[in-house]
Amino acid sequence: MENIKLPISVGIIVDDVGWHKGADERYINLPARSGLPRNHHPDDVRALNEIGRALNTKIICSLVLAEWDKNNILRGVKNVTPDPDIWDAAGELDEEYAKEYFKALEDSEYLDYSLHGLFHSYYEDDGKLNTARQYYPNEKNERGEVVGYRWLSPERFDEMISLFFSIYNDWGFKKKITQFVSPCGCWGTDKSEGNIEYAKVLRKYGIKYWSNGWVDLEKRLGVAEGIMTVKGANITTWNAYDVDPDYLQTILEQERGEPIYPYYCGHLTNFIRFNYQKNFEYTEKWAEYFRRYTSSFGTAPARNVDEACSQLAYAENARITKSGDVYKIDLTGADKLGAVGLLDEFLVSFKGSPSPKLLTNGAEIELYDEKPTHTTFKIRRGGASIIEIKL
Repeated sequence: MENIKLPISVGIIVDDVGWHKGADERYINLPARSGLPRNHHPDDVRALNEIGRALNTKIICSLVLAEWDKNNILRGVKNVTPDPDIWDAAGELDEEYAKEYFKALEDSEYLDYSLHGLFHSYYEDDGKLNTARQYYPNEKNERGEVVGYRWLSPERFDEMISLFFSIYNDWGFKKKITQFVSPCGCWGTDKSEGNIEYAKVLRKYGIKYWSNGWVDLEKRLGVAEGIMTVKGANITTWNAYDVDPDYLQTILEQERGEPIYPYYCGHLTNFIRFNYQKNFEYTEKWAEYFRRYTSSFGTAPARNVDEACSQLAYAENARITKSGDVYKIDLTGADKLGAVGLLDEFLVSFKGSPSPKLLTNGAEIELYDEKPTHTTFKIRRGGASIIEIKL
């Protein structure tokens, strides 16, 4: 049994894509944005695309869209911007720049999108910044000290998600969004009443995966209303730029005793340079950094984060037994999760370079990835609950 594993498949999410300005201006009641002390350039996302190309994986870009509000649909909407009555993103928008940025995103074949936020923050009714967590406002005492947090009502949450997609559709973004990444993480677990209500709303918009740091989620995977709540990890400080990944260790190298997560989250600022003209100098270094994450037996590169989330469900819930030279993989545990994003395919790795043969009618197998110590195959189930493989 030490020769077979259903690996953890590793994908990449990049938060805070879409800001036009980069500067952290919380000191004047504006958002933290990306924390980059310059405005963003379309080459920032083109560089991300080249990292995805080098890895043959689609990187998820968590979009922040308030600065794209060319029709001022956020005007008059409380809690989203500091002064909603005079909100005028349309008047501040550099249309030529925005169109080039839009084209860079849409033309990048190795970039997909997730639902992130509007202005990334929650503002009090009086316009004062409460927190950068748009959907989890802080509860404060009479001295203004944070004593807890709360969920928005389902109706208010739905309104914010609807506004995001209104701006998204106003621009004509085409890529289908299946991931939700709440700004600055989220509270509670997949069993928390507030998160269950949020999940009900997200299902309406086609969301299948809720990928976050999940402070209170004990395991890497939960399920709320059919949506996989998937726990990941940040790779470095959110506002670090000009990061040379040669000097970053992976969890595998740090020996911290942490598990491998199904995705690793960076922020756009981490992957780019202060001088955007130098953005592409580090793309291969970043690709090599993520290759280090998927080099060991029991890990595999994901072609996209949807695959990474689905693979986690199989890796944690499938059961493997062996009789002679036949392995039996029982997938019923994964099926019982009731996850709408569970794909009809999964990965299995064997040590060495075997040539496995499927014994299950209707299922298919193909080579997925080869490493010096092991080989990974993709199996399409064909609806089967039990997969038998002979070596």
